[in-house]
Amino acid sequence: MSKTRILRISLCLILLLSSFSSAAGSVFAVPTSNNIFTVVNANGDDSTGSLAWAIAQAGQVPDGKVIFDASLAGATITLMGSLTHWNPGDNTSVEIGAQSTGSFTIEGLTDAQGKPVITIDGNGVQGIYANGSGTFSMSNLVMKNFNTVDTHGGLDYMGSALTLNGENYSSVTLDNIYFIGNNKAFKSGGGIVSLSVVQAPYKVSINRVKFMNNSLAANNANDNTYQGMLFFQSFVKATITNSLFADNVVNTHTSSTGIGSISSGGGAYDAIWYNNTFANNSLSNDQGTVLAPIAYLTEEGRPANTPFENEFRNNIVANSSLNSNAETNLSALLFRASPDVPPVNVNPNLIVTSADSSLFKNTDIQDYRLNNQAVSAIDQGDNTYVLTNFDLDGKYRIDGGIVDLGAFEYTPGSNATLDSVANQTPASSDVSGGNGTSIANAIKWKLNMPAAVDEIDLNSLKLQDTTATVNLYKSSDYVSNEVTGNNTIPIKTDGQATYLYVKVTAENGTTVQYYEIAVYPPITEVTLLSAVADGSDTSTTTKIDLTFDKDVVGFNTNNMVIFSMTGSASVQAVSGSGKNWSVSLDSIQLNPDSTSGQIYFILNSVPYLYNVSVDSSLQTLTIYKAKAPHTTPQAVIDYANEKLTGLEPGSAYSINGSTVIADTHGNIDIPSYWMNQTVNVIHVASGGSVDSQPQSFIIPARPLPPMNISVTNATYAEAYDGKLSGVNSAMEYTISDVIQWNSIHGNEIDHLAVNTYFVRYKATATSFASKATGKVVGVQDPNVEIVPAPVVAADDTLNTIIGLDTTMEISVDGQAYVLYNGSNLPSLTGEHEVKVRYAATSSKPAGLITLLLFTADPLPTLVVTASDPSGSGNNGKTVLTINSPALPGTGNQWLFKNFGTANAILPEIGSKVSGYSELSSDGLVSSSNEDSIVVVEADMNGNVLRYALVKAVVVNESSGGGGGGSNGGSSSGGGGSSPSTTPTVPTSGATKTDVIVLVNGKQENAGEAITTTENNIKTTKINVDSDKLKAKLDAEGPNAIVTIPVPSGSDVNQAQFTGQALKNMQDKSATIVLQTDTASYKLPSKEIQLGQAGATPDNTQILLQIIKSVESTTAKMTEASKSKDATLLTVPYDFKVTVTTDGKAIDVTSFNSYVERTIQLPDDVDPSKITTGVVLRDDNTIDHIPTRVIKQDNKYYAVLNSLTNSNYSVVWHPMTFADVNSHWAKDAVNDMGSRMIVNGVTDTTFNPNNNITRAEFAAIIVRALGLPAGKGNTSFSDVRSDAWYAGAVETAVSYKLINGFEDGTFRPQNTITREQAMTIVAKAMSLTGLAERTPVSDATATLADFADYSQISGWAKDNLALTVRAKLINGRNANIDSKANMTRAEVAVLVERLLKQSDLI
Repeated sequence: MSKTRILRISLCLILLLSSFSSAAGSVFAVPTSNNIFTVVNANGDDSTGSLAWAIAQAGQVPDGKVIFDASLAGATITLMGSLTHWNPGDNTSVEIGAQSTGSFTIEGLTDAQGKPVITIDGNGVQGIYANGSGTFSMSNLVMKNFNTVDTHGGLDYMGSALTLNGENYSSVTLDNIYFIGNNKAFKSGGGIVSLSVVQAPYKVSINRVKFMNNSLAANNANDNTYQGMLFFQSFVKATITNSLFADNVVNTHTSSTGIGSISSGGGAYDAIWYNNTFANNSLSNDQGTVLAPIAYLTEEGRPANTPFENEFRNNIVANSSLNSNAETNLSALLFRASPDVPPVNVNPNLIVTSADSSLFKNTDIQDYRLNNQAVSAIDQGDNTYVLTNFDLDGKYRIDGGIVDLGAFEYTPGSNATLDSVANQTPASSDVSGGNGTSIANAIKWKLNMPAAVDEIDLNSLKLQDTTATVNLYKSSDYVSNEVTGNNTIPIKTDGQATYLYVKVTAENGTTVQYYEIAVYPPITEVTLLSAVADGSDTSTTTKIDLTFDKDVVGFNTNNMVIFSMTGSASVQAVSGSGKNWSVSLDSIQLNPDSTSGQIYFILNSVPYLYNVSVDSSLQTLTIYKAKAPHTTPQAVIDYANEKLTGLEPGSAYSINGSTVIADTHGNIDIPSYWMNQTVNVIHVASGGSVDSQPQSFIIPARPLPPMNISVTNATYAEAYDGKLSGVNSAMEYTISDVIQWNSIHGNEIDHLAVNTYFVRYKATATSFASKATGKVVGVQDPNVEIVPAPVVAADDTLNTIIGLDTTMEISVDGQAYVLYNGSNLPSLTGEHEVKVRYAATSSKPAGLITLLLFTADPLPTLVVTASDPSGSGNNGKTVLTINSPALPGTGNQWLFKNFGTANAILPEIGSKVSGYSELSSDGLVSSSNEDSIVVVEADMNGNVLRYALVKAVVVNESSGGGGGGSNGGSSSGGGGSSPSTTPTVPTSGATKTDVIVLVNGKQENAGEAITTTENNIKTTKINVDSDKLKAKLDAEGPNAIVTIPVPSGSDVNQAQFTGQALKNMQDKSATIVLQTDTASYKLPSKEIQLGQAGATPDNTQILLQIIKSVESTTAKMTEASKSKDATLLTVPYDFKVTVTTDGKAIDVTSFNSYVERTIQLPDDVDPSKITTGVVLRDDNTIDHIPTRVIKQDNKYYAVLNSLTNSNYSVVWHPMTFADVNSHWAKDAVNDMGSRMIVNGVTDTTFNPNNNITRAEFAAIIVRALGLPAGKGNTSFSDVRSDAWYAGAVETAVSYKLINGFEDGTFRPQNTITREQAMTIVAKAMSLTGLAERTPVSDATATLADFADYSQISGWAKDNLALTVRAKLINGRNANIDSKANMTRAEVAVLVERLLKQSDLI
């Protein structure tokens, strides 16, 4: 037939794809003698000794043969190009062509079981192509990942992995070959293997071959397609035995018929199929019909007088599907094209619709060996048709007298190996014990389970051979306490191992393996936070208290090793639990002449439980001879100042369970909750002393407030003739909530303005100031309107007033009131008293006053380091290095005082010090090691500006010896800094300094700064002392501002505090400010939530960061700005909050209220050229963020408010629209356009009077608030996810700005009415905080001034009233026009007013 002729003249085969030959011809030389060529490397190229080299050599000589060096057993050869070269011009192969005569052989390697151990990975290329003569043989190879794509028919009827072509081959043998994962796409025909054998005896022998996971795809619009794993181009007599065809897929696309899945051909062929398995193969046609899934038998092309020889015996067919229907009819599986083809000799065979566990071992992992339940296949064959001695697995073919059906002979498994427990396998070092053949010789495993696994059951145990059985026991006798069914063994969490006893019995019932498995929870990474030697209890024993960051279990005496330094000791006992443990030491040996000595310790990790990390600074401890207790405190109550006095300055005390530090005068503030309580004051152990005995006494309660005070109202609001009567000189008063108490002289307080006044009894020598009584001075004329005090607040960090607008006037430090015009706010740096009120108008008097207090800005921290000067001439001296620039001023001086080993007394800022000496220019100070030295920067009059405390470092050297240099230096920071001389250079590497933390502007030495430099990136981290911070918070009360200043010059600025510190701040409603020299990050503590399951204040750390963005981020924001015709003006900053619980870190990426950031504008940036701040989104685009520019200390800052965290910067994006030049809304439209909130119809036109749709309004309000657009997922039936506005609608819904209509629609293309828009804006006011700052009044009364207020919908009335009170809308010609449409100009004005009234722009 014509098809056969086409095959014989047009098809050529490749031996593993394109060509390794050069343009001038083959790069391989023809061998002169030996015809056997050995592959000695796994190279995928054509280098000498490679597979490509060997094939090229063997293909050009008679009887060529390719073999593999034994060292390559197990190797995979991944091709970099094709192995043979096909010449399309004459359909010949250069490498295996006319020169290949007699025979051609490729012989791989096998393992002990006879399975192939050489893998050739085609890497997507075409396979072996040959057109020699004689015989062709391949064996012991895995051929995978060969691919041929040809939908035009040029490569029809070829094979993707192997093709033999031409008129010359007489026989082909394929033995022990695995064809796996190969693919071919073609037009009319083809296969994975394609063979042409046209010389008698036409023999094809295929034995122990696998075809698995291969795919064929045909695409011929009108004609039949012919395909199969085996494709016979010419008449052959094939014998296929002991082979597996599984999980192969054939898809055809033809309106005619797709013919063949396992085998097909260009004409007639005979096939004898003995002992093969066909499982889960599919043949489909999405356009027409399919037939012959296993064989297509025709008489066409059969040589004359050649009898038919087709047999199908001892086979298994399981789930061989035609168009997804399993075929069980043999006449359909073996399709005869015409009655001229005699019936196939069949039986015995097993044909079933499903390949499942009733027949095969495990089809999930493609294990098609028979299992012990396969009674329909075991011993069901006919020995007459057994042609070879071994099955596909290399096992003897007849076991038990009668051959089994299929490719595999069933033999009971002998594998009793446990593979894993809960998918965990032990390392070789965690396996011990015996060979597992008996209980006494059980194999012992040790395993850590992942966090998700807290119990073990039978399903947790995985076997290497799924036909084996497993038993699980709790007892080591492997009999009692068996775990069955759904029962489990919980994994212990107390540091003890959970023991599993596992018995595995192989399928043969005789091979048994015993396992003893010790199971532990996940290894925990633990960090030692502190190690404190509390002093000897006796002359030879002491105790070390250890605190870890996580709970520790199983800690014992083996976990600590002590090394002697100037003292020695031995570990005697360990006690404790959770994070806190105590180690008892005995056998202490100290120098007889010394009261203390030093030891060095290491902590060993506990195998399978936890790894311990210890900072080297904690590993050296001082131990003491027997300590005496501190003297019992003698605290005295100072009722006037509400302090405990008479304590040791700088020492720690425990008062009713709280640790507090006495100030430099020995005072401790008395919080209100100590009043009316018995307190126990204990001097906490330190140095060479242990805890004192408690001092117990009662702190009295406050007296009751004054009674019978009468009020005389002012005659009018500005009369200042109000009066309080019934007072006396034992009392004092203050105005409103200002904490500034004034003395009272006489029985009246007169000349009072309209306001609220508080009166209390003054403190005496024996009692606190009393509780206060409040009295309101009003006006005598009830018809006179009293304008309320404005809702404003002092921002003491940025020295500005939050909420101030142009309707208000201000008075600073008693000066005359000045009307605020938006830019005339005076400098508020330092201490100031500012009064704010609404200015008088033609119809209303000036309002009541809100008093704001600004505190003095802190001076920069003084950083001083101490180090040992080199040279024996400097013995007994330390050198002090000033690491801070001097403060501005003339005549500043550096002073110091060495307090030796006594507690240093720290000076008060502004005081004069005595006993101090001037620091020399070389910084040398006589001292002993560890002496306490206070360094002061004082002004020319000797007044203290700031100070630092540092420990001396002294190393005495022998004469002529080397020096300690600056090694081992200590550093410190405090209340002071440095003038004109700087004695030495600070040491390199990580540095630690003390840092002042500010609470309401008041200093507290509650931080430690650690500065490191890595890869040219400087990082400074401030670790905040929780106890010191709590004491300051308790003293300051609610709503405190906690400012954490970071020393200047770092790229990464961090503040870290514990979950307990966060809780303390949240309990006080405190606000946190991270302050650098160029940026700040201000957020209410309530906005940081622990979030993670299991998070507690004790196991959580919080990290705040301000990071100068890396160059790649800057580049992204620059490009994103250009895409919006904007110019990026500053380096971006990344603001981050990270909450870490038990080592697991989660970034806080969003907040419930706006969080403020500031970025200092560079000197070369014109502040008037800032249009808005921008944020970098996840898709590398930028969006507007509400931003305003302020001036502070002659520097300009951008203040950005956002509900998310990311990278932020500012841009210049001027926008003017020509068609609003004379429009009433011109300024608002251009401002909102410049801020990227509203878009024009074109670049120059806005169409201000056009109506706006609901979709457009949703997008504008989302952009205005700086909210990120969503993915477009909404529940509205009329909002498609790919609509341009879908993301904005999703975000608006998530922030509860919009609800939609009752029918589930949003109606995006409808124009929005004024009352609909006002309702959305009113909800936005809640988000910005404007709603709670807007005075409350009756909605009807508010709206009654509008003539048409009765037409407002009931659902909108409260919202419209709120926007009117907030001065966001004015109405139209005395009407509110609630049902009218909103215009584009009105929207721009409305949004601008919302942002301005909310203090966001």
